[in-house]
Amino acid sequence: MSQQVLADRAGVARRTITNAEGAENIGVRELCRIVNALGYELVIRPMDTVVFEELSTVFKDDE
Repeated sequence: MSQQVLADRAGVARRTITNAEGAENIGVRELCRIVNALGYELVIRPMDTVVFEELSTVFKDDE
């Protein structure tokens, strides 16, 4: 996918895509739009929060 196609899908400027690829600063809103356009979601949660996918490791039997 080209930068322009991604930018169009995300509703951001192509320069924003270039900045993100170059590890330059972009806004959180723009990052969320890019991530969503790629078919993902950005989730911000406390670091000590357990999510469903991690439950098996939390309750794993000690051997």
